[in-house]
Amino acid sequence: MLQRMREGTKSWVAGAFIFLIAASFAVWGIGDWIGGALQKDVATIGDKTITQVDFRRLYDREMRVMQQRFGRVIQRDEARLRGVDQRTLATLLGTAAIELHSDELNLGVSDGAVAERIKRDPAFQSIGGGFDRDRYDQTLRFSGVNEAAFIEQQRRGLIRRQLTETITSGVKVPETLTTALNAYRNEERDAEYIVLTDKQIEAPGEPTDAQMKTYYEENPRRFTAPEYRKLKAIVLRPADFADRVEVNEADVRESYESRSREFNTPEQRTVEQITFPDKAAAEKAAEELKGGKTFGALADEVGREDRFISHGSITKTGLLDPSIANAAFALGEPGITDPVEGDLSTSLVRVTKIDPATSKSFDEVKEQVERELRDERTRNFVANLFDEIEDDRAKGLAIEDIASKREATLTEIAAVDQNGQDPEGKPVTGFPANVSLRRAVFAAEIDLQADAVELGNDSFAVFELDEVIPAKVRPLETVKDDVKSAWIAEQKRNALTSTAAAIVEDLNKGRPLADIAKEKGVEVKTAADLRRSARTDDLPSGAIGRLFTLGKGAAATAELLGGQQRVVFRVTDTEVPEKTDGQVQTQIENLVADQLGEEMVAEYLQALQSRYDVEVDQEAIEQATSAAGPTGARGGF
Repeated sequence: MLQRMREGTKSWVAGAFIFLIAASFAVWGIGDWIGGALQKDVATIGDKTITQVDFRRLYDREMRVMQQRFGRVIQRDEARLRGVDQRTLATLLGTAAIELHSDELNLGVSDGAVAERIKRDPAFQSIGGGFDRDRYDQTLRFSGVNEAAFIEQQRRGLIRRQLTETITSGVKVPETLTTALNAYRNEERDAEYIVLTDKQIEAPGEPTDAQMKTYYEENPRRFTAPEYRKLKAIVLRPADFADRVEVNEADVRESYESRSREFNTPEQRTVEQITFPDKAAAEKAAEELKGGKTFGALADEVGREDRFISHGSITKTGLLDPSIANAAFALGEPGITDPVEGDLSTSLVRVTKIDPATSKSFDEVKEQVERELRDERTRNFVANLFDEIEDDRAKGLAIEDIASKREATLTEIAAVDQNGQDPEGKPVTGFPANVSLRRAVFAAEIDLQADAVELGNDSFAVFELDEVIPAKVRPLETVKDDVKSAWIAEQKRNALTSTAAAIVEDLNKGRPLADIAKEKGVEVKTAADLRRSARTDDLPSGAIGRLFTLGKGAAATAELLGGQQRVVFRVTDTEVPEKTDGQVQTQIENLVADQLGEEMVAEYLQALQSRYDVEVDQEAIEQATSAAGPTGARGGF
């Protein structure tokens, strides 16, 4: 059943829901830098439209996530095969459908809840923690979203979450299911076993020339030299160019002053806030406080969940509403403000603790600032040098001339295979151990300019392919020692397999393992309380999986160390738990409830999309996914 549920969550609707919940507060994305030619609607659902700009924002976001996961550039054709465009469309349709339904139900959230959500958003946190008003303003400006629109987007995101969580909150997991899952996951078995090595078999002896020739001819891939490539490369790493960057004390002091906020901790106050529907209600509450009512009692009375906000220890700029911030930091000592009319609500604010500002002098952080400034300038130097080299390549300059012109080191590599090794099996000197670079080299063609490769950590590589050295079978005369070793190893594996199979047959006929162990000169070992997820040095996962298919007293065998050893084991006892431990039951229930909840919301989304008219313009989707050129273009992602 669990497998079927997992397969169900792989459907495009369930997948859209999972992505929707993960991105529900971030789908506003980046600014409309792709706006230009994207003017069509890719889909409509009910009276809501999904524009090409909306589609492209979310599409690019998932492309970036996918590229980070795979560690390489994802081309648009591959993205289409992986269903990125369909998942993007499903997510946006699901979002719109839920908003249509929430509008019908007249759902809403309080201003305080919206403010708290924004304040807790990781995108707006300062380096030291806490809400950073400057970062918030800068992010919105960069995104091309005004504050009112952003607050409304956050409000709708909270409403969507409120609706979907309502659907999943009542999920009940049948006790029969948790019992069955507990029995499967926590069944325990005891086993006895022996490990066979080449000491338990007869040595195969030396192969004859005929045997070696036959083995060589039957296993050509074992003795084939891989394809090698000859190339010239320029590798740009910041560490290699640190001596070409100058940093003087004036630069360091200027950097220190520009980062003064980082080295000077502003005053922080522990702030609590109670919001009210209007000024009259706030004034009435203020009078009650003067009459002796506590701030905590007032919060309980008006509703902590909806009206009470605990900001914790926070700076003045960390408070979202400037009016609230000014009032809280105007108090000379801990206390309660008069009613404050803010941008989002009228509130009473209490300050319970005041932490004075602190600062670090220039001398205290001089070395740190100098080091970081040098690193930054070196990275910028490398980035600029890379751009200059790319310009040179676009003009058709040979890589040797570019290296000379830009005073960069040219590395000549006579032969490298796909693992970054030379013909002797050693790592190639000067060739970065980078998967993306190796793939690019082996995807390149002679006489065609290869794309530059980003190596990570602000490093780059450009190269020219000089020669492709094809893979070929090495002559028998040059690999006789390898052929001999491989033949002997195979004979040992075969002998071990036969010996282990004979022992299993004896055990299944009832012969004691102790008698066989004594005969073979090995020790009988035991393993108790094994579960399906267990791992031991002598019992690999394959052996334990096989162990749980056997009845009590039955035996089997499995490979160890790639066939160099074998383990023979027999089940001596089994125990299936009758009752579920409380903590284990909770874990199982949570796991199954999450999966059932995903299926329920997937069905809910399907029902909504059947309820509202949906129209999709596939041509507009194709235009939106190709409007900015191929994925991976410099600056594209």
